[in-house]
Amino acid sequence: MFITEVAFSTTKENEQKLSDKVEKNANELVDVDGLIDAEVWTKSKGDEVEYVIVSKWQEKQHFQAWVSRPSHVAEHKEMNKKAKEWDKPQSPFKKVLKQYTVVEF
Repeated sequence: MFITEVAFSTTKENEQKLSDKVEKNANELVDVDGLIDAEVWTKSKGDEVEYVIVSKWQEKQHFQAWVSRPSHVAEHKEMNKKAKEWDKPQSPFKKVLKQYTVVEF
C-alpha cells in the first residue's frame, strides 16, 4: 500500500480559498483506479489554518497515474507560468507533500 499526505496551509484570511481548493481536490478523488481511501483533515492555530489530504493507494503507480492526468498537469503548468510573471502575486498557500509505503512485519 502507498500513502500520500499533502498539507496545504495559509492564513485565516485565505481560508475560504484554501477550503475551496481542497474540496475540489477531494472531489477529484472519486472512483479513481487504485484508490483505497482518502480523507481530509484540518487544524488551525492562531492565524494559520491547515488542510491535509491523506490518500491510500494500492500501488505507487496508481498515485503517479492520478497526478499525471492531463487536467492536473495543465493546472500546475498554469500555476508555474503565473509564478514567473513579475506582476502576479505569489500563491497564498504553502504545500508540503509526503509519501509513505506501508511496512508489514
